[in-house]
Amino acid sequence: MGSCPTGFSPDDSVVDADGRAWSCDNLWICDGSIMPTGGGVNLSLTIMANAARIADRIRALATRSEVARAA
Repeated sequence: MGSCPTGFSPDDSVVDADGRAWSCDNLWICDGSIMPTGGGVNLSLTIMANAARIADRIRALATRSEVARAA
């Protein structure tokens, strides 16, 4: 938890609000590492919800050709 913080710039974070890594094109992180803390409850449902949200974002970007295709 918290090893890949989300932020507004590459200077203070690993990923943006969509879970997309600043330093590597087409790398999205959608596991518990983007969450700042685990708290006292099981975060499995929150992790799954974030993964679904990020997948929707990837699909939206792909339909607008804003995602590079693998060679």
